[in-house]
Amino acid sequence: MGERRRQGRAMTRVLLALFVVLVGAGAYNYQRNVKLEQQREAKRPLHGYAKADLEKLAAAYRQEIGKLTARYEAAKGSRSGVRNHELLADQAKEFERVTRESDGVREVGAVLSEREAALRDVENELHQRIDADPTQVFLRRLLTF
Repeated sequence: MGERRRQGRAMTRVLLALFVVLVGAGAYNYQRNVKLEQQREAKRPLHGYAKADLEKLAAAYRQEIGKLTARYEAAKGSRSGVRNHELLADQAKEFERVTRESDGVREVGAVLSEREAALRDVENELHQRIDADPTQVFLRRLLTF
């Protein structure tokens, strides 16, 4: 009986040591992953804004994009073709007119593209902030190596 007791105590000690090592490794990994998440969050340009403010900003960008899209389509559609002029002065004026029209369309298109890119950034930040189940967050931090 004494031999079995010693074996049982030895097994208990081994299991206890293994448990302590696993808890220590899990705690270390959890803290490491929390630190990595904080570093990634600090690198995001919009991380300092409140979620409600980002949602308002996204709505404003969507509204502005709608207006700019209509303006861009109208500018593209209103361009008239190049008219045939025989005099050199008329050709120069026609060139300037067509250039101004093209520049206007390009300007509206550039502003539209900038707003769309800004909206994507805001939406990406909002997507990063999706409220996850606390249990899932804990397990991800604990078990991600």
